[in-house]
Amino acid sequence: AKQIVNIVNQEKLPLILAGDWNAALPSKTLDIMDSALTRTCTNCPATFSDENSLAIDFIAYHKKSSFKVKNHVVLNQVTASDHYPI
Repeated sequence: AKQIVNIVNQEKLPLILAGDWNAALPSKTLDIMDSALTRTCTNCPATFSDENSLAIDFIAYHKKSSFKVKNHVVLNQVTASDHYPI
């Protein structure tokens, strides 16, 4: 997470990072990532197809960018993977 944040902070262009972060709240990993990135959800729905699932997949953008989130949806009825599309 620290290496990713270092790269993010060096980038001068608008930046979006998305993927399986394998971290759920509360998490030191998410705390580190949140220091440089804004996630597209705050009370994120589950993104893994397990009955005890939490959000572990995220989309985020650099805090210095001008992106605005209009909508964040998890498609939890898709079965192409064990992770749900965001």
